Amino acid sequence: MAHGGGRSARVAKAARAAATRGLLGVSVVAAVAVGAIGAGAAACQKPPPIVAAPDTAASASAPTAAARASASAPAPRSPRIEEAAVVAALAPRDFFDNDPFPLTLYTWTTDEQAETLRQNRALLVRGAVDGQGLSGYNGMLWSLYGVDPVARLLLNPPFHLQRYAWPFPWATRLGGDDRSYGDHLIRMDLRANAIFARFRPQVEIPAERWAFFDRERHRLTTQEFLKRAADLVAVYHLREVNPASGGLAFREFVVVNEAQVVEWSIGTDEINNAIDADRAALGLLAQFVSEQLDWAASADEFEWNAAVLANSWGPRPPQLSPELAYTAGLAFANSRYLPGKTQLDALLKSLKLVHQPGPPLRHSPTVPRPRAPLLPPPPLPGAQPDPCAPGDNTFDCGVIAAQVHLCRTPTGFVRRCP
Repeated sequence: MAHGGGRSARVAKAARAAATRGLLGVSVVAAVAVGAIGAGAAACQKPPPIVAAPDTAASASAPTAAARASASAPAPRSPRIEEAAVVAALAPRDFFDNDPFPLTLYTWTTDEQAETLRQNRALLVRGAVDGQGLSGYNGMLWSLYGVDPVARLLLNPPFHLQRYAWPFPWATRLGGDDRSYGDHLIRMDLRANAIFARFRPQVEIPAERWAFFDRERHRLTTQEFLKRAADLVAVYHLREVNPASGGLAFREFVVVNEAQVVEWSIGTDEINNAIDADRAALGLLAQFVSEQLDWAASADEFEWNAAVLANSWGPRPPQLSPELAYTAGLAFANSRYLPGKTQLDALLKSLKLVHQPGPPLRHSPTVPRPRAPLLPPPPLPGAQPDPCAPGDNTFDCGVIAAQVHLCRTPTGFVRRCP
């Protein structure tokens, strides 16, 4: 952002205005002092003759020159927001690719799903496969099912149930497409010994498609991960879409192991405080943007998405700007999250309207820890597909998986349909 020339001119103008106000102040004080001296000298002289009293009503109705000048003077402006203050407010809300993994995740959900969660206490649910099409995450796993043992491991029990999440409530408030995910915010606190998998499905080299880490980013080999797979809590899914293909890059955490969740909660003061803190930080950014050139005034959505992927979702840089601190917290870099005044105002309004009805609820899952060893199932048979039994959930992977028809059995395992 290059605003140095405009800022210098405004600073110089403000300095000249301040100097003028200072000189005017000296003149007023001097006039008062002279008046006081004159009054003292007049007290020793002969009183002046009595004259007719002035028309006070007329005097009151006619404003003095000082009053007219005061009325026309601009209202004092609030102090300008400094870049350092904006960065300090946003920095706790960013996530770079070499940062430690978060131990607190948030997920938005609908009224219906929130009520179901309160009743059955089941945090994780089946992925988007039953009548709603495949999610991006599940679709990419299916496309790799026959050649990738980790994909097969994650699509079967105990990792087939899921909950999509992100470390910062504000960054997914407006959703990833043209609708929000709901108004109820769920907080998930994870175990300190949790393992995370990073999934980059667009990477062509299989050995680089997956990476496994503990919370502090110590990397594990695939063999080490498989030995400790029961500690897996979430997959960090980074979708590096080529803008030329018409798609947009995004990222998300997919929680896949409820046994590694210490506690989840909904409707608590802690959650409301997190939303309020997000609003305060974004409000500071919105004020800063309103004082600067609007970053989003002429931004192309696809070009901006590519720039965010390249500059904000990789390793942490040595220094942060306000825009970089903001984009490094995003899960979705689409037009609704552009760092412009209009978009920020809409995001702030949406956060302000959040309501958390119902009593606060905290729950510690009692899901048993998966038994080791957890081994990937074999690839699906190709020649003679197993028939789907009555009651199985069937769905079509379409072109994503080469027109493979699949079914999920009541116990969660996947089989090929005829």
